[in-house]
Amino acid sequence: MTPVENHTLQLVLWFLFSAVLVTVAVIVATKLGRRSESVRKNALRGRLREILRLTSEMDTPAALVKAPLSDLERNETLSENGKAALETARLNLDKLLALVKQVEATGRMGMNTGTGGHESPSQGDAVPAGARPSASGQPGATLLIAGPLVEIVDYLAGTLSLSYEVLTASDTEQAWSVADEKSPDLLMLVSSDSGTTGAEFCRRLKSTVTTSHIPVILISARDDREHIVSALEAGVDDYIVRPFDMSVLRMRIRNILEERERLRAAFAREGRKSDKLEFANRLDREFMDRLSGIIEKELDNSELAVNDLCREVGMSRTAFYNKLKSLTGQGPNDFVRNYRLTKARELLEGGLYSVAEVSDMVGFSDPKYFSVCFKKAFGASPSRI
Repeated sequence: MTPVENHTLQLVLWFLFSAVLVTVAVIVATKLGRRSESVRKNALRGRLREILRLTSEMDTPAALVKAPLSDLERNETLSENGKAALETARLNLDKLLALVKQVEATGRMGMNTGTGGHESPSQGDAVPAGARPSASGQPGATLLIAGPLVEIVDYLAGTLSLSYEVLTASDTEQAWSVADEKSPDLLMLVSSDSGTTGAEFCRRLKSTVTTSHIPVILISARDDREHIVSALEAGVDDYIVRPFDMSVLRMRIRNILEERERLRAAFAREGRKSDKLEFANRLDREFMDRLSGIIEKELDNSELAVNDLCREVGMSRTAFYNKLKSLTGQGPNDFVRNYRLTKARELLEGGLYSVAEVSDMVGFSDPKYFSVCFKKAFGASPSRI
């Protein structure tokens, strides 16, 4: 057995041992029924809290077993014995996870009915750590992975850094700072499920114009319908229940990033006609409509500068650049120039104005430079339109 296979087997055995402990705890809790009613209820409440705590703490190691297993399944160098052992481990892990979910559901039912309580287990304090760039990674999309469950965050960062540039943050406040400053292509929040922090954070992110364009994947152990619906209503773009299959997560990430690329490609085709495009967030639509209105109003102003646009939309230069680049794939100067050129083509196709007149109408003070830019954008000189 290879070291990798041996390590995987150790993880599965550890998880099995933990599941047995939880099962024993349930059995002990049921034997408390022989005590007096008041003492029994208090003791049962304490035992149920302990059961919920144990099942909750098993979530992280379970995720760290299932995700590597899904990766190992695609390892072509694995021996036949290794593949068979891996399949056995995966099937039994799924059975254990189902049992743990049943134990957790039973515990929550007992808290809500038998003892009159509605408490949730605490997940502990967030591990303090600053947002940091990944040590490795290839140029391309940037992912921000955040959450207090440092083991899962670090595992995801290490695995995904082979394909993306990865930033990490240990809690939602650090994630907010990094998202606002770096404007990642995707944010993955690993929720501790100690409350509604994930949904609240996403609602804040999606209701702030400087960050509303950032897609969010929420990774949570909660699989109840109410919690999932609440997260989606808050603006979460995708919801992943952990333990998760790494291949499924990779596909979800790729789909979201490809959808953003399609939006940018549509901007390149439609130019200034952003009203034809679909935006996932109302603030993004309002931002683009306002920006288009400003440029349209100042279309013949050759002195229009990026700082003027930033002042008009009420954003810093960095925030403005990040948001526009993320939505359109273009920096401010390129976007304004392409907007002018698209308008110029419409005017020339109308046949009412000369090239020199159109050049001046769309803010090009030099007709020769206008002709060079126009030909580069559309493959033909303006005089041939």
